[in-house]
Amino acid sequence: MSEQKPKIELDFDFGAIGLEIKKAREDEGLSREDVAGEFGIEASYLAKIENYVQPSSLFLYLALVKKFHVSIDQYMYPKEKPPRSSKRLLVDELMNKMNDVELYVMECTGKALLRARELSK
Repeated sequence: MSEQKPKIELDFDFGAIGLEIKKAREDEGLSREDVAGEFGIEASYLAKIENYVQPSSLFLYLALVKKFHVSIDQYMYPKEKPPRSSKRLLVDELMNKMNDVELYVMECTGKALLRARELSK
């Protein structure tokens, strides 16, 4: 009697991760050539990863998401509560490095932005 292996389904959107990597790269003002050179790959290969024309190795995806601080929880667990966005995680990381005076400036800025949003409605 042959033993059946369980079927593993991956509900994982590499295309969305590629777009997040592309956006983060562009936000940092880096060209594909810059990043590709750092990882020892061709710029055209990075373009294929960013646009999910060609899947990449998991190692390369992880290296890219780590470099650009891209959170992948929302792609790994799409049915669970909405995770913190990549931008939120990056801001949290930056704020962890700030002193109390700098955090006070951030607090005031956040309150002012929310107030401006309310006034613009």
